[in-house]
Amino acid sequence: NLYLNAGADGHGNYYFDSISLGNGTALYLDLSGTYDIRIFVVGNIAVGDNLNVLISTDGVTYLPIKDPLIDPQTAARVYWESHSEFDLGAASNWFGSVYTPSGNLQVRNGSYLIGSYYSKGGHDIIASTVVHVAPNYFAED
Repeated sequence: NLYLNAGADGHGNYYFDSISLGNGTALYLDLSGTYDIRIFVVGNIAVGDNLNVLISTDGVTYLPIKDPLIDPQTAARVYWESHSEFDLGAASNWFGSVYTPSGNLQVRNGSYLIGSYYSKGGHDIIASTVVHVAPNYFAED
């Protein structure tokens, strides 16, 4: 499982060489802080099948992204940037803006995304649901 939280004194910025989440992993995003969560990845973001994303807005209770108490607009507070590939496995959930300025974006069958995406290398979203939420961040070339 992976836990990330928004900062109270500044943005919750995270920097990785790559991210690889196996099948059935849970991603916990704590948005109870004042600021946003921003994840910057030099390499790939690879997510296995059946990823579940849980959101907390109070710092205690985590709810799945499809829960009616989670405002989809909250996805604008989560920014993912990968300078290689973004690959989301089948039947997975995703939350936030995804920006891949160099690589491709792949979303496998039956996934559910809340947020926005941009991929300079192209994208392939297969039989999945996307709830578009305008991002808070825009890339600068």
